[in-house]
Amino acid sequence: VAAREHAEQNATEPKGQREREISVRKLRHQQVVAEYEEEMTRAKGLLIGNRFGEALEAVQQAKSILDQNKTFIPTREYGGLRARAEDLDAQIDNTRRDVEALIAIEIEKKQRDDEAQRRIEAAKELQEESQRLIARAVEFRNENRFDDALAMIDRVLFRDPNNLAAQPLKDMIEIDKRVFETRRLRKQRATAITGHSLQIEESAQPLEELLAYPPDWP
Repeated sequence: VAAREHAEQNATEPKGQREREISVRKLRHQQVVAEYEEEMTRAKGLLIGNRFGEALEAVQQAKSILDQNKTFIPTREYGGLRARAEDLDAQIDNTRRDVEALIAIEIEKKQRDDEAQRRIEAAKELQEESQRLIARAVEFRNENRFDDALAMIDRVLFRDPNNLAAQPLKDMIEIDKRVFETRRLRKQRATAITGHSLQIEESAQPLEELLAYPPDWP
């Protein structure tokens, strides 16, 4: 009885109303798919620009459009559209990871290059300072200011222990200092001996008043 009543109701329902409902559902289906495709296209553009966060949001919006209007989309078509969104979502995430890895490599390379440049500049500065101190040490050496010269060389060796010129120069300055001190002591000793000899000579000579003869000396 119920089936018969339902059939009679359908038979009496205006044909135009059913056609309008079908037309409305078809139009809504087209609108949903168009909105979905618009978000997917926007996500791809954002992906090209490496705007990964916004791209993922656009894909999520495309999924939401599908889920909210699932009744207007055939099951097989819905599944295909949802799979496309999932694939694009994974592509965006993988691309983001690849780009971040490349950026990390570039940052690490730049840090290494910067560190190498700093070492080069520090080595150049150290070399210039060492050359200046060595030149000053040579000046002091020529002035027989050996302690000052050695002080300059010690400053070089403190900052640059592997300096090829500093240690040999220090050895020569120390030799010069010993030679200079030896000569100075010899000269001082010679001067003292000479002075002592003169004193002996003076003491050996008789005083003139002792050598004076009496007036009646023949």
